[in-house]
Amino acid sequence: MKPVDRIIGVFMALLSVLCFWETHRVWNGWGGTGSMPLIVGSIFGLLSVIFFITPHQVRVESVNRKEAVGLLFIGGSFALYIVIINWLGFLISTWLFLAIVAMYISRSRPLSTIVWTGAVAACAHFIFRYLLGMYLPTGFMRV
Repeated sequence: MKPVDRIIGVFMALLSVLCFWETHRVWNGWGGTGSMPLIVGSIFGLLSVIFFITPHQVRVESVNRKEAVGLLFIGGSFALYIVIINWLGFLISTWLFLAIVAMYISRSRPLSTIVWTGAVAACAHFIFRYLLGMYLPTGFMRV
């Protein structure tokens, strides 16, 4: 086992413990708020075990300038999404974020991208708001 496998395994184990602690803190039964950190903690725990018991061939390469700009663009877009979600609402801000990132990545057929990202945002809004009963920011338009 390489040192990088141990480091990743320990990091995943720590994330798992953090998720389990959060599960204990907010647990109110199955289907409640504690279910999600329990699931995520279990996934991190499983990944930790996998990194400890299986050998990996990890090769670290440097990031070139184009990749760095892309990461900064997508990360900046996500930061802007978090800032504007309360003002524009979940549906519109999610649509804008997905459309901008998809157009940056694919750079083809902008009309098709706008339609499909709008459909994804609308489906996510319907699922989270109406099927799962979650609170979503409505924004100034109350959508």
